[in-house]
Amino acid sequence: PPPPPPPPPRRSIRASVATGGHSWRTQCERLAGGLDLLVGTMGRVYAHLHPREPMAPSFDVRSLRAVAVDEACSLYQGRAPSWLVHETQARWHDSRNELLQELPLALWGSLLAELEGGCSKVMLTSALPDGVEEQIRSDLGASLVASISKGLHRTRAGVTVTLVDCSSAVASDTSIFDAKLSELRGALARSRHALVLCSTAASCERLERALRSPPEGRGPEGRGEEPPPTVLLFHGSQTPKARAAALKAFRKPAPNWR
Repeated sequence: PPPPPPPPPRRSIRASVATGGHSWRTQCERLAGGLDLLVGTMGRVYAHLHPREPMAPSFDVRSLRAVAVDEACSLYQGRAPSWLVHETQARWHDSRNELLQELPLALWGSLLAELEGGCSKVMLTSALPDGVEEQIRSDLGASLVASISKGLHRTRAGVTVTLVDCSSAVASDTSIFDAKLSELRGALARSRHALVLCSTAASCERLERALRSPPEGRGPEGRGEEPPPTVLLFHGSQTPKARAAALKAFRKPAPNWR
């Protein structure tokens, strides 16, 4: 029999990143050279498709074969952070544009309208709040195929994951938030350095205020009582500078942290 055909030549994947805080010119040059994979934020990708005049788009949306949106549920919850709205207003010089009020969801809707019919759309999320799935189905129509798998998130070796169980009945005089907060305080008391995940920026800020305050029934820090924990915020409503500072502090905690 004839020998099998040689395998096709291997080629490295051409990939790049398009996010704010990085060189616009470098991103444009890499996009002009052709890419197999582009990882970017919704606002920056949209800016490359619709730059200010007289600049031409950095790439053609018709060349996209697949679009994957990570943390898709965050697109459908809350409004755009104020700093992003202000930056976009300064760029477009139009404070009346209703598009600014629903970024980045409006940018995603605009991008969906431009995508070719043959382009695959993938929405990835670790949480699916009530009503969000219906909105996603409304956007994607009959093309949506839901696939739910458990255990997709993995942590690094040596990192302990604690599930705070708040499924027990909540007393009539206790809110769901207070019940979760009580359980969370107990879990944090057993850890010196922890990462707490919240579903929205608003809940993140609310939790930060609650953790900085002493538990109900206790006054300000007194003799013999431990100080309140050090809390750092990190969410999409912050400026890039504030997020970078929080991340830097979290990576190298001070000796007196708890």
